[in-house]
Amino acid sequence: MELNKILRHKKDIEQFLEKIKEAKQLAVDFEFIRKKTYYPIPCLMQISDGNEIACIDLLENNLNEFLINKILTHEREVIIHSCTQDLEIIECISKVIPKRVFDTQIAASFLGYGYQIGYAELIFKLFEIELDKSSKLTDWTQRPLTDNQIEYAVNDVKYLLKAANILKKNLSDEKKDSWYKEEIENCINKYKKSRSEKELFKKVKIIKSFKGDKKTLAKVIAVWREEKEKQINLPRNWVFNEEVLEKIVNHVYENNSIKNNDFFYENFNEKDHYDLISFIDENKNNSIFHEQNITNKLSKTNKDFVSYIYNQLKMESINLGIAHEIFIPKKDLISMVNSKDLNSKIINDWRGSNMSKKVYEEIILFLEKS
Repeated sequence: MELNKILRHKKDIEQFLEKIKEAKQLAVDFEFIRKKTYYPIPCLMQISDGNEIACIDLLENNLNEFLINKILTHEREVIIHSCTQDLEIIECISKVIPKRVFDTQIAASFLGYGYQIGYAELIFKLFEIELDKSSKLTDWTQRPLTDNQIEYAVNDVKYLLKAANILKKNLSDEKKDSWYKEEIENCINKYKKSRSEKELFKKVKIIKSFKGDKKTLAKVIAVWREEKEKQINLPRNWVFNEEVLEKIVNHVYENNSIKNNDFFYENFNEKDHYDLISFIDENKNNSIFHEQNITNKLSKTNKDFVSYIYNQLKMESINLGIAHEIFIPKKDLISMVNSKDLNSKIINDWRGSNMSKKVYEEIILFLEKS
């Protein structure tokens, strides 16, 4: 495999793209940092077509939307290990998500390699090659990069495409390829939904402590804070943390204002106060902030049923040779039981068609009777 080393200039990148222009598959990985920003800062992009391999320096080269779309065309299959963070970086740069994604971590979970197996462990199990992971937590903004950093980055895609094709064949041989296709679609849809207001409400824990109008206020303020953090590119809680959010909710609820100097912070000034009050006035009647979230708190009957079904399907996952965590995600099971959801993926996607008829019918009967 020919290594094109670190590519920093547009001319070198375009020459590399010419070499891989016929590739139908590309193994891709990113190194990035995310310590003091809302959005990840891409530092390095590693690419391999199985013959050529290169690392593109994203700090010294402004990889624009056109260029990344040229690399990750919709006709190409993009091979990634554990795709969520990489998809976010790709979307940040190009504003799109690749249509054809093969995630080796998800594929491996269908083939007896365990749930969320790390890349180095998977490569060792497939090829008995030990990868040096000492640079995993290194500073990817430093320049020049060390030889160890470059070797680490290269290894992240060096064996990835070969691994993907082995896993693909095994999925096909075991007649699990259709299961995988449904699951990667679920994964990408879950990533897309993670940007929604509903998912944000789940991340802000303090919202759960409020009821009624205060809960509505907390949701509105949380969304405003999120938009502010995006605007100034600061991590969540850096505008104000959840303790302050709680104080603001109580103060606004009682006074319909936040004219209180105790709430002034470096990233939350007087203008922000007025902007937030305006945002509350504009959105407090928006239906999305009034939707009732399904609680994950289980009654004894539901708790017993969840425990029974979880243990039954956990045993069935062993017989199927797949990780039980992917076959029967406990959060989804709890949500299905609490909301009496007959449209849950647990019983409607590849899971429902591969669990035993007995367990399937028990679930349907419980949901219909509840």
